[in-house]
Amino acid sequence: MPEAGFSLSMEIYGIKMAEQKLDQLQRDLQWPRMERDFENALRAVAAEAQRLAPVATGNLRRSIGYEIGVTQTAIRGLVGADAHYAPHVEFGTRPHWPPVQALIPWVEMKLGIPTPESHSVAFLVARKISRFGTKSQPFLRQAVERKQRLAMRIIQDALRSIILMDVK
Repeated sequence: MPEAGFSLSMEIYGIKMAEQKLDQLQRDLQWPRMERDFENALRAVAAEAQRLAPVATGNLRRSIGYEIGVTQTAIRGLVGADAHYAPHVEFGTRPHWPPVQALIPWVEMKLGIPTPESHSVAFLVARKISRFGTKSQPFLRQAVERKQRLAMRIIQDALRSIILMDVK
């Protein structure tokens, strides 16, 4: 008690209700609407990556997809390509000797060289790679760059509508 003989007493009503509202907001965010909109953002990035991916056989393009992971406190997404050579396309390579056999389908499809000559041409391509490596073709990084604003807008709109819905 203060010495001057003055005291102030205060009661705050509604704390319990505010806590309940915050708990409800957290449940609302966990996460059907956010998950759906986050998935739409990932889908936009993956579609752009598919559009940008270089095509010979179509395998790289078909391997591009996305994953979404949801916990009680976070939503995480990943856009990537499952083709084993995707990192080599994305980042390029240093000089190395690739297997000539692996280049034959590319030579036939991309360069239109028929089967009898394709082995010789594949060898020449492998020799060039052994001297210079391969140039990067950043289809994933460019897709993220190009669709980042759209993805952020989708997520911000979802958050805004959830928050505004809870305020009403």
